[in-house]
Amino acid sequence: MKLFGAKKRDSDEEYIQIINKANEEHDAIIAKALAEKDEILKEVKKILQDLKEQHDQIEAQALSDVRNQKREIEQDLQQMQEEMRELERLSNTYAANPWEGFDLTNTEYAEKIRLIKEQVRKLIENGRAAENTAPFETNEQIKEYKRRYTQIIKCFCAEADLISIEAKTKSFGVVNRKIAKSYQDINKLFEKDNIKISELLLELKTQQCIAIYFSHKK
Repeated sequence: MKLFGAKKRDSDEEYIQIINKANEEHDAIIAKALAEKDEILKEVKKILQDLKEQHDQIEAQALSDVRNQKREIEQDLQQMQEEMRELERLSNTYAANPWEGFDLTNTEYAEKIRLIKEQVRKLIENGRAAENTAPFETNEQIKEYKRRYTQIIKCFCAEADLISIEAKTKSFGVVNRKIAKSYQDINKLFEKDNIKISELLLELKTQQCIAIYFSHKK
């Protein structure tokens, strides 16, 4: 009987050990699962935070881009308005016929055209047909200016002469505006070269156009 009781106790202790070990393993599994859950939650939280930051950055960049585009559009619009005002000023300043009321003949207008061409030639030779928009700092800049001087004068005079031919068939207002627009566009094209056509040349070429226009109205 005592032997049987001892075996029973041993069996009970072994069972308890098995149960305790199972409980420990269970607790370890639960603890590990909870720890992994916490890690997963941390990772998810980090991902969500990163996504939020990326979204905020994208939104801020998009807003900045929109503001920059709006600013650029406003600046372009302001520049266009200024150019239009300048175009109107140029068109109106040199639109009047300096010989109005003199009732000139075709021959007299032809003589006016010849004199204007001579004035243009002298203006170009004297270096007053265009002007530098920035001070010279080196001899190379002076050489480059002289080269650009020839280029810009040729461009404008060629366009003005072509436009003057249109004066024979089109209204003077249209032709006069085209010359002013050509003056404006060519100056803008050469702006980076620090050179612009003088208004003296614009005035003479406009007068030439006026003389051609009115000579064909005779």
